[in-house]
Amino acid sequence: MGLGAILMVYQITVLGFVGLDSWMQRSVFLVIIMAMGFVMYKGWPGASNDRPEIADLVCVGLSILIWIYIMVDYEELSIRMPVDTSTLDLVAAIVLVCLIIELARRAQGTGMMILGWAFVVYALFGEFLPGLIGHPPYSATRIFGTYMGVTGIYGEILGIASTYVFVFILFGAILAATGVGEYLLLLSNYLTGRTRGGPAKVATIGSGFFGSISGSAVANVVGTGSVTIPMMKRIGYAPHFAGAVEAAASTGGQIMPPIMGAGAFIMAELTNTPYATIALAAVIPSFLYFYSVFLRVDFEAAKSGLKGLTEDQIPKLKEVLIQSYKLLPLAVLIYTLLVARYSIIRVGFLACLSCIVISFFNKKGERFSLQMVRKIIMDVARDMIGLTAVVAVAGIVVSTLTLVGVALKMAGIIVTLSGGVLIAALFLTMILAIVLGMGMPTTAAYVVAAAVLAPAISQMGVDLLTAHLFIFYYACMSAVTPPVAVAAYAGATIAGANMTKVAWTAFGLALAAFIVPYMFVYGPSLLWRGPGLMIFYNTLTATLGVTAMVGSTSGWWLFGIAKMPTRMVLMASGLALIFPGVTTDLLGAAGLGLSFFLQYFFNKRNRPRADEAGA
Repeated sequence: MGLGAILMVYQITVLGFVGLDSWMQRSVFLVIIMAMGFVMYKGWPGASNDRPEIADLVCVGLSILIWIYIMVDYEELSIRMPVDTSTLDLVAAIVLVCLIIELARRAQGTGMMILGWAFVVYALFGEFLPGLIGHPPYSATRIFGTYMGVTGIYGEILGIASTYVFVFILFGAILAATGVGEYLLLLSNYLTGRTRGGPAKVATIGSGFFGSISGSAVANVVGTGSVTIPMMKRIGYAPHFAGAVEAAASTGGQIMPPIMGAGAFIMAELTNTPYATIALAAVIPSFLYFYSVFLRVDFEAAKSGLKGLTEDQIPKLKEVLIQSYKLLPLAVLIYTLLVARYSIIRVGFLACLSCIVISFFNKKGERFSLQMVRKIIMDVARDMIGLTAVVAVAGIVVSTLTLVGVALKMAGIIVTLSGGVLIAALFLTMILAIVLGMGMPTTAAYVVAAAVLAPAISQMGVDLLTAHLFIFYYACMSAVTPPVAVAAYAGATIAGANMTKVAWTAFGLALAAFIVPYMFVYGPSLLWRGPGLMIFYNTLTATLGVTAMVGSTSGWWLFGIAKMPTRMVLMASGLALIFPGVTTDLLGAAGLGLSFFLQYFFNKRNRPRADEAGA
């Protein structure tokens, strides 16, 4: 609690009132996070939960010593690193790298530890590897000097985490503590609870929103899934489907504006694009994704004959309206971000302040209080430790890739393997982004994939923002892609279902997200670019195409079970409609017409005749 309060006071002071040099600001932030992390996260099973072990205190002490070393020799250090790194600098940098990777292991598991050490070893010994995967020799002083400098651990990614991301994690914590999150579920329940399969639609909307704020699919599945998954199971959804819906919605939240999790802030910096521009560009693609999930759960409910919630389970309109003031923070967020176009930090602080203001109109348990402040501080501290450990390791990864020139080599490999054909290059990029992201938090997955893959498709004529959005989608979707579908596995645990079955079902639910990026690469109007009429037309045809594809994958079309011929026609017409172009749109429309005829034909053939029915 003490260190968490120090972090909160420091961050609010620096971000709101007193500006510091970037390296100094990041180094103070990081040392507080490291001290908290080594105390809060135990180093091994069986370690005491009541007090820190000697090893924990040693790590805290070393973290403080590294910070003091940087501060004492701050100006000189910034001039000579990484090209003139001294022996003492080298020792300090090695200790820092070891501490960062150990913190990542404690907070995020062995996967992040392996990732960090793999890139350190590659930087040190990659010169001995053959061909394209090898690199020129670099001294240890150059490598570790890079890691310790402002292009490594203390680089832009940590800067984004310690500024923009911190503000929105604080916003999310206050939002949850003041009851706004519960109201959003209440509102979703009122709007969709009566419809067939209502709880799954509540989960789709509510989990999408929370996933956007948290930026962590797994954390969101665990948080909201404990409520939504049992609710879905109670009305008759199969356990594996309930777990998959929660996983798909929580994962999709990270591509949903206006917040889009931590990755969008990093994208704004990496592409030098205003955050509001990124949020606006993501509106139509995220709509298509959530529309597809929403439609799929509706079709599944129709196939299974599931009903909505009973009237006594639906909140009353009066209750919904009385609490509607809880939407004020979201209105403030959207207005200040997209209309007034304030700075991101100012937007975040105003949204936080609006949450505090509306809390005084809440019932007693949800009013801003000292107890609530304690909870918010602990929630923010826990989330920031995990995120900071990830971005610090990502700093090691990205600085390694930059130092040895892997990004340029990978671009050359992709261009060569694709034969210069864009669709082939996009497919290779998709596969690599998913593989790089498997088992990793979204932020790290996106940063690593963008550093390696963005130059490749940018070289082939795709503009920078579109390339990053393309990669961002697949870095997010790696959380529901078998065999390492971490969000789906979290949903399976809560649902008590087979993990593999949940993973493949979630993959099917998220199918639109695997196709939408190709759509906006070839049809930039889906990123809100071009004439308004063109944007409307392409959005309409894309929506029809997604509808047809959902009908194909779900096996339900026009109020009845779709036979295989109908499903094949639907898939073909869906693919034609989502590809921009008048010819493909006409082919897709013809396919939809054929699907209507086939569905009518099969249903009529299977319907019992009047004389048989009366027999």
